[in-house]
This record gives sequence, structure tokens and C-alpha cells, in this order.
Amino acid sequence: MFAGHFVAVVTPFRRGHVDYNALKSLVDMHIEAKTGGLVLLGTTGERAALTEEEERQVIERVIKWTDKRSSVVVGSGCNDTQKSVERTQKAMDLGADGCLVVVPYYNKPPIRGIAAHYEAIARVGLPVIAYHHPGRTGLRLSSNEWKQILQIDGVVALKEASGDLGLCQELLKGGVRLLCGDDHLTLEMMKMGAVGTISVIGNVIPGVWTEMVHACKSKNWDVAAEKLDMCQGLLKALSVEVNPIAIKCALSCLGLCEHELRLPLVTASCDSEKAIQDALLTFDCLNKSVELVR
Repeated sequence: MFAGHFVAVVTPFRRGHVDYNALKSLVDMHIEAKTGGLVLLGTTGERAALTEEEERQVIERVIKWTDKRSSVVVGSGCNDTQKSVERTQKAMDLGADGCLVVVPYYNKPPIRGIAAHYEAIARVGLPVIAYHHPGRTGLRLSSNEWKQILQIDGVVALKEASGDLGLCQELLKGGVRLLCGDDHLTLEMMKMGAVGTISVIGNVIPGVWTEMVHACKSKNWDVAAEKLDMCQGLLKALSVEVNPIAIKCALSCLGLCEHELRLPLVTASCDSEKAIQDALLTFDCLNKSVELVR
């Protein structure tokens, strides 16, 4: 369960509204590329800026469009336990395969509170992927603290995005089921024993990234390294602006969605957009004859 290549899917907007036509095209692209799973309404999906009805529509439609050809995981965690429980229940009722639950941010609870937060969400009955991202939450948990949380019945895996390979190694030695949350560390973490990744770059190159992850799973490290090397310029370009600003820009350059986000997020700067365009051209994702969408 929850291994291989998952993509943290963007939520496309057009003139202030969710662009469901563009979202459908993105889902179709991932199905064709054999992406193993789609993660909706996470950081990349701008859940914080969506209404409850938009959240429901995104989940319901994507589950219908995938038609069990790809797993669907829904970002349901926030800094309020009761809201997280309600969102998780809604995702389960709509047919999601799992939920992604970030460490509760802003409140800065002690480990007792964090564990109680995950216990309450896990009781809903939908498999939980915990999510460690200190850069977003302000909380960095130790390996022992994570082992405590991952012993909770129903918490089945950890998306690790702290960038701390030492912590990853400790967790993997303890038998934790780990998913890489930092694209540039995917090869290193899978060499250590991570079972897969939840990527951002997979939004624009789902086929290549899936092939790279499959090569890692097969321990074909030379092939995986070759594919990762191909992506280095694009990985660098996608880090010039905070996620999901850069990936939305890249998708716009490819004509896959509008270059539109909701405040307080804004579109990429002209310099950043140029860097992203150049990286896409170098990667050969974009032909020079294709008109750039802005």
C-alpha cells in the first residue's frame, strides 16, 4: 500500500474558479503515464485557499475520473484536530484510498498532542500517511517521536520532507514505511530503503519520474541516476519560487493550466518564469514552436 510514484497534484484555476477541465486533462495525463497515485489538496493543491464545496468537487471528480486506475490520497490534515477528522471522514465517504496528514502547524503542540491528533484522525478508518515538513509547520520531530506516532493503528506511512537524511536513515532502520517528499532526494532516500515518493516535478514529467522511481524500486541504480541527471536543471528551476508557484508556472508554459494562484500566493516573477521556460526547453518538454501560455 502506498508505494511507488505519487504526484502532489495542483489545483488549476481560471478567472478565479477551479478549472475542472484542466484538472481532468491533468488526471488523464497521469493515468496515461501510469502514475501510481494522485495526492489531492495538499500544499501543491492549495487546499488552504479552497472552499469546502470546491474541496468536495475536486475529490469527487478526480475519484470518478481515475476509476480505480490510480490510487487517490487526499490531504486532510490541518492545525485543528476536529476539522482534520471531518475532512478525513468526508474523503473516506467520497471514496479516497488514503489521507495525507501534516503535523499540526502554528499551534506548536507537544508530542502528546501530536500523537493524540493522529490517533483521532486514524480512528476515522481511512489509512493515514503522516507528513513531516518542518519548513511548513515549524515543528521538527525526532525519530523516536515518529516511531511513537507510526505505532498508531491506521498510520501506515510517513512522507518525509525535512531534508534530514540522517533522520531518514534512523527511521528506515526502525522499519518505518517512508515516502520521499523532497524530489531532489528521491534517489538517495530510495537507496536507503524508502518505498516511493510524493513528487511535485511529476506534475510536468510524470512518465520520466515514474520510470525513475520504478528503476529505484528495481534497484537499477544506474538507470535511475541517469534519469535523475536529466532532471537536474528542471529540479533547480522548480525551486526558484515557493511551491506551488513554480510548478503552476511550468504547467502554464506547457499549456496545461493557467498561470493563476490564489492570494496570498502570486504568480512567478518574470525572471523565474524565464528560468522555468529555459529548463523546460532544455528538458525537451516544450517545443520552441509552441506558444507559451500566460
